[in-house]
Amino acid sequence: MTPRELTTKATRSARVDTQDRIRHTTTIMTCEKCWADAYQRAQHRRGPQVSHYHELLLERVDRPCSPREQAGSFWNDEQQVHQRLAAKESA
Repeated sequence: MTPRELTTKATRSARVDTQDRIRHTTTIMTCEKCWADAYQRAQHRRGPQVSHYHELLLERVDRPCSPREQAGSFWNDEQQVHQRLAAKESA
């Protein structure tokens, strides 16, 4: 196997591992705080917002955002729940 083929194989393997880790560590589909932070990173560092979002999710795996931070403006202070998730569960 050539060095280029080895590098390509290792890169693909790392990409799959990263995707699996993201898929298995997030509790809700989006985190409003991480999405907003990814927007700021995209503005300053360039690159697609979604790539920065995935980086943030990996960085925050051990210390995830609180449910309130994840919900952002969708947080219901009276009921202490994420409004979008509550609506899905009641439907």
